[in-house]
Amino acid sequence: IQVLIYKVKSYLLDLDAVQEKLLGRLIGVEHWRPSKDCCLKINVNVMYHVHSQASCAGIVIRDNQGIVLGLKTDMNMHIPSPFAVVALACLQAITLSLDLGFRYVITKGDSLTVI
Repeated sequence: IQVLIYKVKSYLLDLDAVQEKLLGRLIGVEHWRPSKDCCLKINVNVMYHVHSQASCAGIVIRDNQGIVLGLKTDMNMHIPSPFAVVALACLQAITLSLDLGFRYVITKGDSLTVI
């Protein structure tokens, strides 16, 4: 049991050292920027929990001045893969824009997803 306690303490010290190093580095800050192509922009962010197959999508619609015109959060259950999570979130974003009467929008996800 002493070996286990030693390993746990060592692991916690390693985590503290990593956390200190990460706090000192600013990877990048992303700020909202208006779209150059149209008047409305939809931003979509998703979170996915693999074990419970649950996802949450946050959707924000803004005009070219940054004024929020629409906002929605969707919880989804029984989603089989991260790809399906992104596809569903994009569908929900487009559906929200159509429900609000917007016909021409740009939809953006995280830095790796642009639709």
